[in-house]
Amino acid sequence: DTERGDGWATRSKAICDMLNYEGWAVFGAQEVLESQVNDLVSGLDGYEYIGVGREDGDKDGEYAPVFYRTDRVNCLDKGWFWISETPDVVGSVGWDAAMTRICTWGHFEDKETKWKFWFFNLHMDHVGVVARRKGAELILSKIKEMCGDQPYILTGDFNVDQNSEAYKVLVESGMFVDTYESAERRMAETGTTN
Repeated sequence: DTERGDGWATRSKAICDMLNYEGWAVFGAQEVLESQVNDLVSGLDGYEYIGVGREDGDKDGEYAPVFYRTDRVNCLDKGWFWISETPDVVGSVGWDAAMTRICTWGHFEDKETKWKFWFFNLHMDHVGVVARRKGAELILSKIKEMCGDQPYILTGDFNVDQNSEAYKVLVESGMFVDTYESAERRMAETGTTN
């Protein structure tokens, strides 16, 4: 990518410019390495993040970070868990997954309206069909356990399309609405596989 002029050093500036322009209060990202998290923090205006490397619960491996604007929301609580049978075990690999996977979450309050909401951001496995299905079930369980009657948002790289079992587990639970499916205007076709 770098040799073709499209390396991270080039893309990170464009990404930060777009995010600063849009100014979203909260957003999630996936497959972000520590050096990239640092580049985003330094290039974003007024954002902080929640997240850890998935391999060691510190800095090793990809993050699934949640970024938030400190002038728009207060972070009331935060954390992460691994998408596995043992979600509290650092670096655990679940079911038939090929790799360690993580979900990062934050509990936020809008500074102006005092509206409270939860935000979950994950990266599902790209190989394990069982891991994605069980991971979706884990997410439902965690949200029921943590959120009470407060609203929540789930973003991520799900590594599936709308025909997959994991997608159906989430949408058919009655707990989620797919914003792509419900959007009045769609700015892109579904799917990003290259």
